[in-house]
Amino acid sequence: MIVGAVLALVAGLLVAPGTAHAATTTYTADNSIFPNPERGFRDSVDILRVSAAEIRSARSTHSITLLHSYLRLDAFRTSDIDRATLDGLSAGLATVRANGAKVVLRASYNFGPYPDSEPDASESRIARHLDQLAPVLAANADVIAFVEAGFIGAWGEWHTSTNGHDTNVDAKVRILTNILAAAPSEQVALRYPSDVRLVQSRLGSAAFDRIGSHLDCYGASDPGDMGTWGRDGSTPQADKALIAAVGVDGFVGGETCNHVNTTRADCTTALAEMPAMHFTQLNIEYEPTVIQNYRDQGCFDTMQRNFGYRLRVTTATYPTSLSPGGVMPLEIGVVNSGWASVLNPRPVFAVLDGPGGQFPIALSADPRTWESGQNALVSQSVTVPSNVPAGTYRLALWLPDEAIALRGDPRYSIRLANTGTWDAATGLNVLATGITVGAQSDTSPPSVPTGVRATVSGSSPTVAWTASSDAAGGSGVAGYEVLRGGTVVGTVGRDATTFTQTGLPAGAYSYTVRAYDGAGNRSAASAAATVTVAATAGVPRLVLDNYDGNPAWGTGRNDLGRWTGANSFANGSGAGVVSGGALRLQYARTGWFASDVTRDLSDRSVMVVRVRGLMGGEQNHIGVSIGGVTQRFGEYSTSSGGNAVITTAFQDIRIPLVANGINRAAPGQLALSFWHGGSSTVWIDEIRFE
Repeated sequence: MIVGAVLALVAGLLVAPGTAHAATTTYTADNSIFPNPERGFRDSVDILRVSAAEIRSARSTHSITLLHSYLRLDAFRTSDIDRATLDGLSAGLATVRANGAKVVLRASYNFGPYPDSEPDASESRIARHLDQLAPVLAANADVIAFVEAGFIGAWGEWHTSTNGHDTNVDAKVRILTNILAAAPSEQVALRYPSDVRLVQSRLGSAAFDRIGSHLDCYGASDPGDMGTWGRDGSTPQADKALIAAVGVDGFVGGETCNHVNTTRADCTTALAEMPAMHFTQLNIEYEPTVIQNYRDQGCFDTMQRNFGYRLRVTTATYPTSLSPGGVMPLEIGVVNSGWASVLNPRPVFAVLDGPGGQFPIALSADPRTWESGQNALVSQSVTVPSNVPAGTYRLALWLPDEAIALRGDPRYSIRLANTGTWDAATGLNVLATGITVGAQSDTSPPSVPTGVRATVSGSSPTVAWTASSDAAGGSGVAGYEVLRGGTVVGTVGRDATTFTQTGLPAGAYSYTVRAYDGAGNRSAASAAATVTVAATAGVPRLVLDNYDGNPAWGTGRNDLGRWTGANSFANGSGAGVVSGGALRLQYARTGWFASDVTRDLSDRSVMVVRVRGLMGGEQNHIGVSIGGVTQRFGEYSTSSGGNAVITTAFQDIRIPLVANGINRAAPGQLALSFWHGGSSTVWIDEIRFE
């Protein structure tokens, strides 16, 4: 959570005063209403019968990109879901994808009535249905914004369960755990603050970070909103404070409720509470009297603008003349005037767009940290691709969907709230035009850094050096690259002369430093400085899973005595097969594996995964989540430099915990997901911490 008013998202380079052809632009805010992904008013559809026409109509009429659908399972309370329903769900999600929207799903076994509801299903039947739904959810994770817990009780609202699930604490936690496992890349929203408070004490931190809130009777009555607030004896104020905390990183919203003479269903209450609880979405259809009241009182448009995130660029400083393979220093100020944050992972790119095509350059910023009401500063030096042909280009900021399948669809890219920047055809936010790419007049590199030395504290080496200089009339020293064993492991700005790595295992390391200037010229590498990280005495390796048959795979326990599981694979009834002391997982763009890691790992520095693949290169097929970090396996840095790579032979891939931003005090759960594209087989021999 951001505390200060300005966040330096990347510790990089500001444009130096001596950099040739630098420009600063200030941008104008756009106060209009326009669609953006995963936020705003939502419309209701039947996912089994949804049409392209109704999705397009919702977008054009009310800027709606978020749809809500029940998945009615009434016919399957005592039987498996039939193939026609599963295929219909897949087809409906494909229609959503083809029309540029995302969906919120809630499974239910009845539509009430209240209080004498039709039946719901047994816990075992719910578990079986989740097993059936998991492959469909995994295959369509790209267009599922989040899911509502559902399954329990009337309307799937976690009350009036005919099987008693709503009053059985252990059953609720087990069912929720199964939902989280069946949809491991989505957040899961709960109906009642009391249940949010309950699971907060029962789930690990990684699992609880995926919990949101859907308020199904907001603004109904004062003070309880039809039993929403104060359900477990807490005060309404305490419940709203809890949901406000959840809303910083989780989906909050829902729908209003039919009311009788309540002042809670008015703009005064809504505009006080919705921003405080970080509302991202609200049902535009129900309840129509309340929605009309918002229109009549004049806050409907304010809600449309401010639900979820509303990002705009304030200023940007950038070079107007670039060289292929050279350095492009960027400084971009961003403000989020919406009521919530970007909640699902999303990459950020600077893009050069011109006669040679589009050239996206990945930035290290995470838009989920651009919180409501906060300013952020993206300050980073990036390398211009060496294959950019000479010519005049536009410079743009691009925030596409994380899913590769959606990345090329501009309807899934975030539009900034600035006038004159949005290019609807490409999904780019154009920050500047007239950027010249060609040979630079400055071809002389800075001087080689001198006085390079290295020290170590625990598992953290620090490299220091004496600043370089650039020739008179040159573009000036812009920054430094620090190399370990010949591989760049860090970049710092022009005023920095130290760099620290953390979480390295025992061993000897050799560091060099090179300087670069504003034209992209790099010096030769400095003389090497070596340092040795000593072994940590008295800390034996800690094995999570090693598939040695004790305990046997499938017993629900790993070697630490905690829960472990897998599902949706093509072998071993979906759970993989243990053979020769390794877990073999066959996948085809689907499947998940997870183990609880509730132990504090602060005395460990490295996670070791001993793994091999059928073809090699499988690191790009696997998503890995642990200790608050979620990214592709191949994006994790390793102790030997570079990133994780799976080969056809077993190898120990050593992943430093601190260097990768992994929370060692609360790792929560290690989760692997296999729906990122590609089909193969991997063998996991052991996972341990050292």
